[in-house]
Amino acid sequence: MTNFLAFSNRKGGSGKTTTAVHVAAGLALMGNRVLLVDCDPQAHATLWLVRNNDNSKGLYEVLTNKLHLEESLSNTYIKGLHILSASRKLSEFEVKYTRESGAAHILKKCLLCCTSQFDYIIFDTPPYLGLLLVSALMATQFVFVTLPLQALAMEGLKDIVYLINKIAHKTNNGLELRGIIPVMFNKNLLSSRKLLKEIISVYGDKLLYPFVRQNIRLAEAPAIHKLIYDYVPNSNGAVDYWNLVNAISSSY
Repeated sequence: MTNFLAFSNRKGGSGKTTTAVHVAAGLALMGNRVLLVDCDPQAHATLWLVRNNDNSKGLYEVLTNKLHLEESLSNTYIKGLHILSASRKLSEFEVKYTRESGAAHILKKCLLCCTSQFDYIIFDTPPYLGLLLVSALMATQFVFVTLPLQALAMEGLKDIVYLINKIAHKTNNGLELRGIIPVMFNKNLLSSRKLLKEIISVYGDKLLYPFVRQNIRLAEAPAIHKLIYDYVPNSNGAVDYWNLVNAISSSY
């Protein structure tokens, strides 16, 4: 059975792509067959994982019925991890199809043919409300919200939780907020500790997943197209993401 997971937030700079990439790669390194669907026109996950990316194939071509899904997948340098890559053409898709009836269901229908090929299908979603974010939430089962422990972060959390609940109530009854992942945690900052307590008081500790500490190496890794597991395997970032991957893996 394929598990569908989305990593999301209605705020940019929330560690969403870093988390989606490292969870997808970590699950693949554990021996799972993983597909990462890059739904963000900025294509940061694609740029990180795919060297010499072929812009003639990817999510846009699948959504617009130019290519079959199997023709559009790209390999990554991690065994067991494939990616359905993004490009700025996805912005064109949003503009053209936003008002089309049933457009938000296209992604889900496209992925149905490959569920037997993968143990996990993971969505890296855009940080803004639009057709691509809604499409990913329509196609997934479980949502993990990455939450930077910084000022005003709770506003982004409230926005995405509201959207998840709305879609679950109206169109995707199986959709569920599975976890909140605190990122950029600094135990020396009072604001970080207070925000962590606020999350627990509002949402309960059952939704709280292992936090990821602030780590400069995580910010450096995308520029050299490496995972933190390869770049600095003993760093706080690598340790924290492995803890997170193990926690997620044990949930399924």
